[in-house]
Amino acid sequence: MYSIKFFLTREELSFNKGYVGEVKLVNGSIPYTISRSNEITINNTRFELPINLVELNKEEGRYLLLINTADYQEQKRLDLVRSLRNQTFELQAQDYSFFKLHSNCKKVLLLIDKLALIESLAIVHSLSINKIETQFFLKINSQQESIFNYMALRNYLQEIPYNNAAILPSSSYDKKVQSIFEKQKIGTNIFISGSFSMLDSLKQKAYEAGFSDEEIQYRGFGQKQEKIYCVKCYSYNKKHSTQTIECENCNTILDVSDHFSRRLNAYLGYIDV
Repeated sequence: MYSIKFFLTREELSFNKGYVGEVKLVNGSIPYTISRSNEITINNTRFELPINLVELNKEEGRYLLLINTADYQEQKRLDLVRSLRNQTFELQAQDYSFFKLHSNCKKVLLLIDKLALIESLAIVHSLSINKIETQFFLKINSQQESIFNYMALRNYLQEIPYNNAAILPSSSYDKKVQSIFEKQKIGTNIFISGSFSMLDSLKQKAYEAGFSDEEIQYRGFGQKQEKIYCVKCYSYNKKHSTQTIECENCNTILDVSDHFSRRLNAYLGYIDV
């Protein structure tokens, strides 16, 4: 963790899920093109929420500030936005970057749900600065939300150079993404960020379309249910703390291996002898 101070120079986007603005570094240094923080202090008031910073011009000290306000009530969100204006604020930044840009990457597919929305915007901006073509696909719950609720966000995304954005309902998301995977050329990388259930499904579709482990990055949110893959009947079982389990599908006693298969997204369960 390291302390850095900024002041806001320009607001870019403010909506119920987040806030985006350009800031000027006034104290400290940042070693990464994308950095993260879990809190911001403004005039001795601390706000705890997910924050990302994207380097725009290091020599000039210009950065993009992206704040995830999804868990804030509207009044608290407005208080935060008002506090940011015309005041120096401080961040406790974390010493790592969660996204890596590979040297041979020509295009990135960003596949996210609402849990990863603001964090993924940081990646979009970083890729745009590096002139990497990006396709951004946001998954929303079609039964609870309307795409019209995200129109301001979509319009904002469409104005970012080298980026093409789509907001898709959950009912058609997987089918649409599968079609997109199958049309990609060499040099395309994938970044998946969202709930573990979404992550597991899309990773499998990416593997089926021919993508390798090196071409897929991911970041999961929420509770992950670890699984055991039965080598006899090829079914999945919930992982427990015991060394052996009985397969829920074929009733074979399985010896649980320490080996985790990234392709199967599960620990291997061998026939106990």
